[in-house]
Amino acid sequence: MSSPHAAEDEVLLRKINTLLTRVGIPAKPITSFNEVKKSASSMFVAIFEGMFKVTREGIVRKPTQLQDYVRNAQVIIDALDKEILHINLDHVTGAAVARGDAQAIHNLVDIFFGISDMVLKFRQQDSRGGGSSPR
Repeated sequence: MSSPHAAEDEVLLRKINTLLTRVGIPAKPITSFNEVKKSASSMFVAIFEGMFKVTREGIVRKPTQLQDYVRNAQVIIDALDKEILHINLDHVTGAAVARGDAQAIHNLVDIFFGISDMVLKFRQQDSRGGGSSPR
């Protein structure tokens, strides 16, 4: 990677590949930010559904047009905003994710990574018999 953001991109790729593994998505490791840009919308749907063990309503399962990818990303962002985190995520949009906006993708990866860290901690506590599960 020869971009001025090469180190940032490496961290992002490590986080994405870790997330995919944590949520049980068997995928070949993603090795470039261009790969992420091409699949960001679908990747975030898969991470969300894998992490929360749900099939999200409103997702276009066989997206063919840019508007399908925008819609899918926005459904996930809205679910994180209104149902999971209860914080304003207006700074991240489905349109930005679908067009491969680096900042939007970084923001969502960081959000999902933080959630996955919390989920892992709860699971570890539960497996040791201490602590309660998140509700």
